[in-house]
Amino acid sequence: MFCRNCGKELEDGSMFCGNCGAKLTQGIYPYNEESVEMPDQNMENTENTLRKSPVGKIVAGVVIAVLAVCIGVGAFLGIRVNTYQSKYKKLTKNITEYAIDACTDEMNDLAKDWKKTGFLSFKDKQDLLDSLQEVCDSAEESAQWLEDAQKQIKNAIDAKEDYNLLEDYKDYESILDECKAALEAKNIEKGKELLADVDSEFESLKKETKDYVDEKLDEYNGADLTLADADDKSVITDGIKKIKELQQKENYKDMKSLFDNLDEVAYQYLKPKKSLNVQIQQVDASQYPNIRLYLQVEDQKSGEVPASLDNTLFFIRKQDASANYIKQEVKKVSQLNETEALNIEMVADVSGSMKGQPLMEAKNIMSNFVSSVQFAAGDKVELISFSTGVAIEETFSTASTTLISKINGLQTGNMTSLYDALYASVNRVAAQSGAKCVIAFTDGLDNYSSCSSSDVISTAQRYHVPIFIIGIGTSNYSEASNIAKQTGGAYYNINTVTSMSDIYKEIYKQEKELYLVEFEDTTGSIMDTANILVGYHSALYGGENTYSYTPNVLMSVSGSGLYNDGPEAVVEGYMRGFDDAMTYSDFSYISNYLKVDSPIYNEQIEYVKRNITELLDTYEIVSTVYNGSDECAITTRETYYVQKAGEPLELMTQQCTYRVIRENGSWKMTEFIGDIDIISRVNQ
Repeated sequence: MFCRNCGKELEDGSMFCGNCGAKLTQGIYPYNEESVEMPDQNMENTENTLRKSPVGKIVAGVVIAVLAVCIGVGAFLGIRVNTYQSKYKKLTKNITEYAIDACTDEMNDLAKDWKKTGFLSFKDKQDLLDSLQEVCDSAEESAQWLEDAQKQIKNAIDAKEDYNLLEDYKDYESILDECKAALEAKNIEKGKELLADVDSEFESLKKETKDYVDEKLDEYNGADLTLADADDKSVITDGIKKIKELQQKENYKDMKSLFDNLDEVAYQYLKPKKSLNVQIQQVDASQYPNIRLYLQVEDQKSGEVPASLDNTLFFIRKQDASANYIKQEVKKVSQLNETEALNIEMVADVSGSMKGQPLMEAKNIMSNFVSSVQFAAGDKVELISFSTGVAIEETFSTASTTLISKINGLQTGNMTSLYDALYASVNRVAAQSGAKCVIAFTDGLDNYSSCSSSDVISTAQRYHVPIFIIGIGTSNYSEASNIAKQTGGAYYNINTVTSMSDIYKEIYKQEKELYLVEFEDTTGSIMDTANILVGYHSALYGGENTYSYTPNVLMSVSGSGLYNDGPEAVVEGYMRGFDDAMTYSDFSYISNYLKVDSPIYNEQIEYVKRNITELLDTYEIVSTVYNGSDECAITTRETYYVQKAGEPLELMTQQCTYRVIRENGSWKMTEFIGDIDIISRVNQ
């Protein structure tokens, strides 16, 4: 039996075909080849039937055609989409690489629109690609502009060094830096704006530089070289020639050093825009051969001290034997304020008329003044009072509390010893190294001094000490005014003591505004008179003044010595040891400076044993006169504090002459020559 469905032979009694699984509902039938249709044969028959049918042929053709069209259209669409996408990627890649912020922002906006387009939105895609192309072209153009602009800025930076003569050069540098930063940040809009400014500023700078060079040459050609020495004339004429040569080549870069050299020399001979009053108030030769000049420098028109003068433009010339002014090397220039020390001698009137309220007010004013002094800069103050005699209340000190305590302890006396007080104060402050001044006040005329006003003036002039005097009340202070004027100080008249406060401040400010100008004097000796020309010259300010001085160095026995060798060093050693010899009655402090068994040796060995206290305060070696190579006479000026038993303390200035000889290579003092000349005495 066989399955009617698949033709497989079946077992008897089967309900399902074991081959195809068909249910045998009709039971099992015997195999009949004619009644059973084999599957392959049926299919083949069906296919053959279709091929032979005209309708079948048409349907098959249509299907094939449709499939071909679909495949073609799909391929076409795919190629077009890929083309758009490829172009999109290329454009966005290029824009990104150009890294122009504005273009990148536009690209990002278009990219958002691109993502929204449909698969077949070809028109939208093309429009977006066109926009991207414009952005890409703009980015490329901007990138090229940036590249060209950066080259332009680099060239400008390289070229700017050729025009570095003016202050405007710094402004131009600032614009260059700002433009360079904008270009590095690829800020096109700001870069274009600044680049235009750079071009404009550069053209202006070139023109201003050329004009500046012409003006400088006119200045140098107008210099008055009448007092110029040969070196200065050479510097100026050679400098002008070199500048003209560089000007023809438009080489401004190498002019700067030439201008700097010329300015240091030529401005001494140019007429400035503003005139200065230059006055030498003090000369300090205590560190000879270093000479320190203290200058008052004021605007001639306003009377004010100009701010920020260039220290390199001060100059000093010293007259030689042929009366030619020879340029000196300036070693140091500084203004005293906060940097240099000022020695102040405060002189207070404690006569009977100051008793009560006037003295109380004066104490308060002096205390406030002491509190304002620049002790940190090295300022020192000494306090002297006067009435029936003179008293040193406190020696030079930097301790404000001590000074104020001494001020508060002042007591009134009776008489007015103004001139004695001024004489003593000048001798005291003159021995201090550095700037110095005397500030005194009085409410009455002198009626008790041993010294005269002439003694005060001559001593102050000798040691270059300015005296400032404040006269209180309506007395005729003409002599006090004359002392101040003759010594380089100033006189002030006030009605009440309380008005002193502002005057103290004014005097102190004036003194601290002095300029210290230091030079080394290598062409003379400490005892020679020097004629100098001192001044300041720049394009803006200029002024000069001549001055004659003899160093006249008054030395303190407690300070440093001035001489290292020679007969002067022997006399100085004797002076510096004299106090200890007298204080301790010990001849050994001075014996090494005296020739054994000489007249002065025998006199002084006995003198130090006397029952007196004799203190040498200051000394000056006035002159040395040689008699051959091994003998000389040295004249000194000596100021002593002498305390004799039962007698008041005296300040005594005397002049002595000593004979000094050289034996076996050593200088020794042998005797006094002539009498000792007492110049002045001050009873205290």
